[in-house]
Amino acid sequence: MFLILAIVLSMTAGIPLVNASAEDLPIGNHSVKGPQDSVKRSSNDLSNLLGILMKTGDDDIVGETTTELGLASDLPTKGRDFTITGPKGEERREFSIVFAGSSDKTPRCLYIEHRVAAGHGADATYYRMSLSGKLEHVTVCHIEYGADGKVIPGSAIDAEKNVDAPEVQKAFKREFTYWTKDWVKAEKKAQARTVAAPAATPAP
Repeated sequence: MFLILAIVLSMTAGIPLVNASAEDLPIGNHSVKGPQDSVKRSSNDLSNLLGILMKTGDDDIVGETTTELGLASDLPTKGRDFTITGPKGEERREFSIVFAGSSDKTPRCLYIEHRVAAGHGADATYYRMSLSGKLEHVTVCHIEYGADGKVIPGSAIDAEKNVDAPEVQKAFKREFTYWTKDWVKAEKKAQARTVAAPAATPAP
């Protein structure tokens, strides 16, 4: 945990944002390799992800997701998110670093949001974890959409989940692996292509 925290604190936000296109971002999830190396690999993979987020992440606040994350107040964040349209409807993913306060940019915790279509609405699962990647809080929020495609006010229903439940741990591992492996790999490829792209030849 201390290594990861040291890496996060040593990063700056001065590097321009580089976005991967939708086709570069894999939808499928893959399991972590064997149990013998899972802890070491997870720690290294998480460090890589947090380094990218500190350099390229968008500044935001916890905002309306305060309740879902089990946090007491709005806190500043830095993260990356994207939405794609798949065969079952829109799918939104986000991974963010949460800081201690508006004037204290010490990392406090991390969170993942994964939103998928469900009936006439969507289910958004919020996973809050420690800086070392340990799951601390999980909430599923169901919302309903009206005929105009907008969220129906007052339709949100939150259900807090047991973080120790096997199905919750399995779903969290899937999302954690997605971000620390699949997304990081796609992001590094996108950055490499950007660096390697030749400068445009000026018109005569």
